[in-house]
Amino acid sequence: MSKNHVLHMGDFNYPGIDWTTSTTLPSALSGSIDFLQTVESCFLTQHVLTPTREQAVLDLVLTSDPDLVSDPNILHPMGSSDHNMIVFTAHLDCKANHDNKVLRDYKKGDFDLIRSSLADIYWDSVMTGSVNESWLRFKNLLHGLIHKHVPIKVTSKKCSPQKPIWMSYKALKLIQKKRKTCNKFKDAHHPAVKSACKAAKSEIRNAKQLRKS
Repeated sequence: MSKNHVLHMGDFNYPGIDWTTSTTLPSALSGSIDFLQTVESCFLTQHVLTPTREQAVLDLVLTSDPDLVSDPNILHPMGSSDHNMIVFTAHLDCKANHDNKVLRDYKKGDFDLIRSSLADIYWDSVMTGSVNESWLRFKNLLHGLIHKHVPIKVTSKKCSPQKPIWMSYKALKLIQKKRKTCNKFKDAHHPAVKSACKAAKSEIRNAKQLRKS
């Protein structure tokens, strides 16, 4: 499997798999259990839950990232085929913005010199006149000390692509938790990984159903 985004689609011909619960039916064909385990071991998301041929889900859309595909719709068969067509949206171009900011690096500030400078000030001469005048003098004095004794740094913030409209924030958090758990244990059969995958898959399914209703 590639480390990049992966999308598999086609007729996999496993009618004995119930994709709403990720389980196999008693009438499942040979190899169905192995195929389902392979899908889960590779942490793939299967997006087609509606039958594509009679009452069976044979045509699948599998992705390595649940955000890669949205809005799967089952249409009528094309030509003489007895399989229904599947239309979906693939999010292939997710641009990340880099926002460079110039900030004060307060961790490296010389606060001993700032405190020493403040201790040497004769405050009776500073705090004279109206309240606004005293405040402006104090603010300018403080900003001057910060400018002199606190260095600046340039930060680069990488903004993640926005979540799909249909996805709830609960589903997004569960997906992030699933990824962290998978990276931590590196074992698809670990109880924590199974639990995280199941919770994320269930919430994704709920979010899609709520959008359709």
